[in-house]
Amino acid sequence: MRLPDPQGSEADSTMSDRPLASDTNPSAHLGAAELKHLIRVVRREWRWSAVGLAVCLTAAAIYLVRTPRMYQATARVLVLETGRQPLKVTEADAGGGEGGVDRFPTYAAILSSPHIVGRAIEQVGVENLPTLQLAKREGKTPTQAAIEELDVSRPDRAASVLRIDYRARTKEEAVLLTDALIRSFEAFLEESYQSNNTKVVTLITEARDLISKELVDLEQKYLEIRKKNTVLATDQSGRSFITRRVDGWDSVINQTLVRAVELRTQLELGKSLREKGVGLAGIAYALGQFRGDPGESLAISSSAGRSQALASDYVRQLINEQQRLADRFGADYSRVRDIEEQIARVQQVAADSRRSVESVEVDDLILSIEQAVASVEALQQEYTDRFREDLEQARQILNDQAEEENIRAQLDRQQRLFNTVVDQLKQAQLVGEYSGVVTQTIEPPHALRKAVRPRVLLTLCMALMSGLVLGTMAALAADGLDSRVRSLDEVRSMLGSRILGVIPRLSKAELAETTEPGLVVHQRPGSLTAEAYRALRTGLEFVRRERDVRVIVVCSPSPGDGKSTVTSNLAIGLAQAGRRVLLIDCDLRKPSQDRIHGIDRAPGLSEVLRGISTWREVLQPSAAEDLRIMTTGGPVENPAELLMSERFRSLVAELRGEFDRVLIDTSPLLYVADPSIVAPSADGVLLVLRPSEIRRAAMHRVAEVVQMMGTPLLGSVVNADGSDDAQFLHAGRYYGRYGRSYGSVDGSGPRTGSVWPSGTAAGEGASASWAPASLLRRLRTGGPGPGFGNGGRGVNGNGKLG
Repeated sequence: MRLPDPQGSEADSTMSDRPLASDTNPSAHLGAAELKHLIRVVRREWRWSAVGLAVCLTAAAIYLVRTPRMYQATARVLVLETGRQPLKVTEADAGGGEGGVDRFPTYAAILSSPHIVGRAIEQVGVENLPTLQLAKREGKTPTQAAIEELDVSRPDRAASVLRIDYRARTKEEAVLLTDALIRSFEAFLEESYQSNNTKVVTLITEARDLISKELVDLEQKYLEIRKKNTVLATDQSGRSFITRRVDGWDSVINQTLVRAVELRTQLELGKSLREKGVGLAGIAYALGQFRGDPGESLAISSSAGRSQALASDYVRQLINEQQRLADRFGADYSRVRDIEEQIARVQQVAADSRRSVESVEVDDLILSIEQAVASVEALQQEYTDRFREDLEQARQILNDQAEEENIRAQLDRQQRLFNTVVDQLKQAQLVGEYSGVVTQTIEPPHALRKAVRPRVLLTLCMALMSGLVLGTMAALAADGLDSRVRSLDEVRSMLGSRILGVIPRLSKAELAETTEPGLVVHQRPGSLTAEAYRALRTGLEFVRRERDVRVIVVCSPSPGDGKSTVTSNLAIGLAQAGRRVLLIDCDLRKPSQDRIHGIDRAPGLSEVLRGISTWREVLQPSAAEDLRIMTTGGPVENPAELLMSERFRSLVAELRGEFDRVLIDTSPLLYVADPSIVAPSADGVLLVLRPSEIRRAAMHRVAEVVQMMGTPLLGSVVNADGSDDAQFLHAGRYYGRYGRSYGSVDGSGPRTGSVWPSGTAAGEGASASWAPASLLRRLRTGGPGPGFGNGGRGVNGNGKLG
């Protein structure tokens, strides 16, 4: 089961395990938290909100009383345009239709101009306009005052209608001046647009004459350029003669350049082969292969071939003769050997002759190639010179051609402009007026039934909203300047711990029926405050599930925080739940538990620590059956040194094994060092706070001191007694309403007996079981026992709650 939230939440534990929509959206959760904080601040500082509302409503009331009533007259005027559009001097202007220019803003400005308004006032007379007379006495001109109260608008952009609204102190005055404004506007349009026709015709005529003169000058200039440049004639593709000739020279130069490169390459190849000893036939073949023409190599080697053919025929005849003689007379015949020697001589002579001839012919071939290269280069230079001359002339012709095209374009534009002006002149001469305007009143001036100023409802609403905003800002400022801790969230964030309980303020009925606030759980078990203490008890039981907590130090930041009262009631509540509880008053400087419970102060803790008595001898009974109290004892001069003794730590260790809970009521945390001395001997610290008294700086100091103690902070208890914060009061009173709705759940009926440590006054003659009989009966029947904090584990074999 989940504890009810101190702020009023009763969500079931199954709902707590399910993620909420706000948890999945951090921004939404943050916005909701800020809104809740703002609402709490406004509720807490409601006086500032009331002051803000009062100030703004008072200012609104003064404004409504002092502002004079103003009535409004309204009229609608139909404005129709007749005639032609204005002169169009560009092609972009020519694209628009008659509706391309919206003149109604101009008409509205004319109607609300000082000239029109002044003429209307003159028609009516200032003496007939009380509102303007009052403005004149205040130092304003009647015209300016009337313009401030005049509104000219266009109700529908698609309609050619102007709406005129004028406000005055009387309905009659508003209607009278509105009608005068309409008449003045109509007269102005009639006078202005009739006089414009003659001016427009004169201006268009002058423009026509000027454009005509410019057109003649351009035509003359164009003719001069055409006569000067006769070569500007072009063919069908738009190219001139000189351009085509330049292209021809460029093509011939390219061909000559290619031929020159071929000849230079052949010359270099021929020289290289000659130096290597290649014959005429080889050189001829290589040159022919370079140009891709084998016939040329045959032509070059034809002359050498003819001489070689003659020598070959003679050698062939000798060889035949030698063969014939050898066959007839034998190889050793003298004639055969002579012929063989003659063949060798002829072949030698032919070879020498062939080499001489080829050398001459190769030289001639190289010389002819060199002459060809020179002639081709000379021809290339000639072509290049002619090309440059024609190219320069072509450039000049292109400049002349561009100038001619520019003048021709200007001539065309000027011609179109001249035609447009002539057309506009004809229109202006045919039409009796330029852009004539016809007005007609389609809704005569009439006054509204109610005053339009001041607007009472709007003023009050704005004052209300402004007051809320002003009050909220003042409340936030006051809250920011207030250094007190004002919310449970601040307590949690500053201490970094949970809030185990919120104790509400005692009501008048509770105060009347309770002799001591520290005993309210015993004297008023069904009260709102008692239920809050039982909720605190249950919170401690949940903490006990996390760690073994038996010895608890209860402290507070300052005196008067209700620490001793909370400790007493918490001890009674734990005892009512069947716990063996010991309450030790460790505030040796200002003890109070003896007063609360009406018992003797001595002997007590001081006697035990000084060795005068044992702890069993100083225990005293209380109103709760299972609660024993150890008071402070006699006065001591050195309480801090006494608490720092080893005997105190041994005492706490011994009591830890004898009791289920040991509550130690200590001195204020920020005033003395006693709580810091006692805390290391305990299992946890319980901090009691009174938010209406503690400041934020003190809260930060408390957090530092608790951290330096080294003892875990189990949680805090918010004592809302005396607090003016509705959040604390609501959180504490929640438990009382809950208890009254379901009946008393404290189970504080009479107990049959309990087991106490042997040797104590209360423990002597007790029964074997210390658990209340009512608790045992409920455990046996399976019903819920009172004050369950052990998770429903029941009674163990030793007679103790497990």
